[in-house]
Amino acid sequence: EALEKLSITKYQNRYPAEMSGGQQQRVAIARTLAARNNIMLLDEPLSNLDARLRLEMRSEFQRIHRETGATMIFVTHDQWEAMTLATRIVVMSEGEIQQAGTPHEVYNKPANRFVAEFMGSPPINIIEMSSNDHAKDSLSDWLKKRNAVAESAAGRPEDMRFAKDFSELPPGALGLPLRCSGILPTGGSYIIEVTDGENIWFGTTSRRPEVKEGDDVIMWASAEDIHLFDKDGVRVEFQ
Repeated sequence: EALEKLSITKYQNRYPAEMSGGQQQRVAIARTLAARNNIMLLDEPLSNLDARLRLEMRSEFQRIHRETGATMIFVTHDQWEAMTLATRIVVMSEGEIQQAGTPHEVYNKPANRFVAEFMGSPPINIIEMSSNDHAKDSLSDWLKKRNAVAESAAGRPEDMRFAKDFSELPPGALGLPLRCSGILPTGGSYIIEVTDGENIWFGTTSRRPEVKEGDDVIMWASAEDIHLFDKDGVRVEFQ
């Protein structure tokens, strides 16, 4: 069954030297799956597989985990692989745990800037208190209204919205006056690139954007979609 799932039944009688690296990796995965152990340690098992087979194997790992209840420790540098497979994620940097939690917790409540910037593509937008005058002033005013202290604010591209004027923003929103520097179609969605002349930020949308390259826009996000970090990069909670 494991050989069939990985489409390698024709390799079952071959020696390792007679197979490619990808074929050897599939055989190793098949052995692990066939053993049905209570604990499985998998070190980047999908890295040498083609895109279609990787997707199929993610579903297979999920099925086996669901049916057997086995504990699977799955090492990967692919953030989306972790997000789609895991019930819990441990994000590490230089041998130290940065955050442990469910995929939802890690993505939506990053414990620090490393986690926030590591998870997500396009990357999360960061506004520094050391940014240019417009960005710094906008962030400073927004923080004062909430009696919050932070060195940086962040927002996911999918949470960004665009307006023509600050008067269009809802109460509590944080907005920046920027210029659209590019629209990047990705097939099923669009990436909107904006700049203040020094920094570049991104927004994403599944609909054709109303803004055009060269337009002056206000990029904004609701308070509940904003993440704050202190001078050490640690998450700051706020009202």
